[in-house]
Amino acid sequence: SGKSTLIRILAGYEQMDSGGEINCFGNFQLSPSELMVFPQDVEEVMSGELYVSEFVSLFNTQKILTLAAELEIDWIGRYSAPKSKLIKELSGGEKQILLCTVMLSSKRKLFLLDEVFSAMDTNNRQNLMNYLKSSIKKFHASCIIISHDLDFAHDNADQILVLHKGKLSLNSAPNLITKENLLASLFNNT
Repeated sequence: SGKSTLIRILAGYEQMDSGGEINCFGNFQLSPSELMVFPQDVEEVMSGELYVSEFVSLFNTQKILTLAAELEIDWIGRYSAPKSKLIKELSGGEKQILLCTVMLSSKRKLFLLDEVFSAMDTNNRQNLMNYLKSSIKKFHASCIIISHDLDFAHDNADQILVLHKGKLSLNSAPNLITKENLLASLFNNT
């Protein structure tokens, strides 16, 4: 508990309760243009009677279409024709794929991603994750991903932090985490 709230606090969308504290290595400040936030509920940013073409046109359409083609997400190009498909007609996975493609088409210093891949099919999830990893390296960026999928976290993270009841219960490199110490971190802190 507290994972989505942590993302919202780091993004500046919410204030911490009194007595709360977040410690980071050193001080850092980012302008809003250096930060990309992917909400857990994509409906927060993708609702209403908006067409895919209208949503894409709010950003850099050419970069989005180029990235979608590179990642072989052909339907984004098809649905980017004027008035071809309403966002509300997309599946949950398609909405996540579209928003993730938009997000990855821009260079940022910090990505805060809350369950970004939860409704995606395996192929698109891995393609987008691989692209995210290469972008992070290329642009010297950082990324915090909230995920309940421990296998996904284990396969893709440099560092895994486990929050339990709003407190950090485990902080380790993925290769050092066993099911035993993961379970111990959750149940020894109750």
